[in-house]
Amino acid sequence: MKEEETLLPYTVEELLERAEEGRRQIALGNYTEVEDFLRELDKDFEEEANKSSFTAAEELHYEAL
Repeated sequence: MKEEETLLPYTVEELLERAEEGRRQIALGNYTEVEDFLRELDKDFEEEANKSSFTAAEELHYEAL
């Protein structure tokens, strides 16, 4: 069974609670500025790229398969 087939949609009440919880977390200061998030994301991508033993051309070739 595919993963998409096992996912259940949220109810309106669940979505509203998730949104409210997000607002509470932001009010408590539990959030990340977008600039910090993007900087960390770039760092993670760079670390992953450095782990690869393939060249960029080889990776494109394998992705195309």
